[in-house]
Amino acid sequence: MRTGCLAIVAFLGVLGLAAPLWADDASPVHELDPEAIRAAAEEARFGEYVQRGDRARASGRMADAVLAYSEALNIRPDPLIAGRLGVVLVKLGKPARAAHLLHDAVNRDWRASPAEREQFKTAYDTARALVCMLDVTISHAPERTTLDGEPINPKHRTGFFTFAMPGEHEIRASLTGYRDGRAIFTACKGGSMDVPVTLTPLPSDPSIELTPAPKALPEAAAIPVPRGLPEVRMEPLGDPRRGIAGALAVVDGKPLPKQEDPYGYDDAPGGDGQKSGVRGSIGAGPVMVLGVASWAPAFGATLLGSVRFRSISLGGEIRGAWLPFEVGGEPITAMTAGGILTACAHWRWLLGCALGHLGVVRVSAASDSFQTSEFLRLKLGGGVRMGAEMPISGPVSVALTGDIIGLTSGTRVAVGSRLVVDQSPVMIGVNLSGNWRF
Repeated sequence: MRTGCLAIVAFLGVLGLAAPLWADDASPVHELDPEAIRAAAEEARFGEYVQRGDRARASGRMADAVLAYSEALNIRPDPLIAGRLGVVLVKLGKPARAAHLLHDAVNRDWRASPAEREQFKTAYDTARALVCMLDVTISHAPERTTLDGEPINPKHRTGFFTFAMPGEHEIRASLTGYRDGRAIFTACKGGSMDVPVTLTPLPSDPSIELTPAPKALPEAAAIPVPRGLPEVRMEPLGDPRRGIAGALAVVDGKPLPKQEDPYGYDDAPGGDGQKSGVRGSIGAGPVMVLGVASWAPAFGATLLGSVRFRSISLGGEIRGAWLPFEVGGEPITAMTAGGILTACAHWRWLLGCALGHLGVVRVSAASDSFQTSEFLRLKLGGGVRMGAEMPISGPVSVALTGDIIGLTSGTRVAVGSRLVVDQSPVMIGVNLSGNWRF
């Protein structure tokens, strides 16, 4: 009987001891750490991208390998994978980015096999010989740093290094309350250089002080005019309901002379309050002409006049040019004179024209060996002109133009049976003129 009681007590004791163990084993599954689950998923994705990159690199698909290794490094940094990506970038001809990755792999990765570490070192030496190592120091911790507009220095450090291809570059750092720091430099090839960047504080805003409103000016009629001084006033022109289109200076009831009136050279407004836009101009200046019995330049002068209707002008000019050189090595001289009609379109300072030409070419020789010692030929033609007209002061402007004119016939000069001159029927001119508008 005693033995049976002892057995029951022992059994109950075992049950009491086992109950907590069963309770621990029955812990609910939903109490697992969500952060641990997320980390495990990220690690699985990291491993999948690494395997994709290894397979792509083994099969020679370097672009796919770059994408896969880059995705893996976006999940977490890893010197081994950085080294593999750097090797691929060297093969693709991108040594600047590869140098940064391989520098990390060579100096921090100890999990790679000896063969792979040697591969990393060889690729790093190749990239390093092609790029410049930049040791950048910034006076204040920046909010943003860029190299040629591309973001760098993601950890916002005041000192870091990076790599760049040889040539001119710009590093810019920015920080709220400071002027942007800029460093423009020329990177060397295969070496290193220090690049300091300084951020300077912006000046503090001055205190704003309220100033009293200015006193109203007295009416013009209330201002006494001293004796002996003329009364000057401005009278508006045009329809007042549409605004003042112009003004007329009046002294003692009489208009000022045009030269003294600041509005004297403006067009008179029409009945609708708008300027008529009709102007005349005359001008003169030197001219150079190519194609007067030779392609040597002939020099002379031109006198011109035109009437302009807003952006269109019609005009005419008279010009003459003399050739100061002998033609064809013979004692031959030549000149041209004539008139040109112009129809031009204007846009700001630029102008383009259609030309009509009526003139003569005179050729004379000082030797009896020529078939004729002197002849005069009438030349008809047409062409185009391009140029620019720039205002200088008031009604005065300067124009520089160039034109090309095609003629109905060329010019020929012969010595016996030998042809000395056979000039094509084209003349090219360059004209510089001073113009006065009225």
